[in-house]
Amino acid sequence: MVDALRRAGGKPRFTILPGKSHGDSQDAAYRYPGMFKWMLEQRRNPK
Repeated sequence: MVDALRRAGGKPRFTILPGKSHGDSQDAAYRYPGMFKWMLEQRRNPK
């Protein structure tokens, strides 16, 4: 998915959270420093 987003012109931020599975990664991700700031900076560029 990261590669596809980059090919489409996106600049994804990809972070591996050691010891976390897909099911329990959300809590850790939302506590990750800068996560909400990054999310709020994202904008969609209409074609």
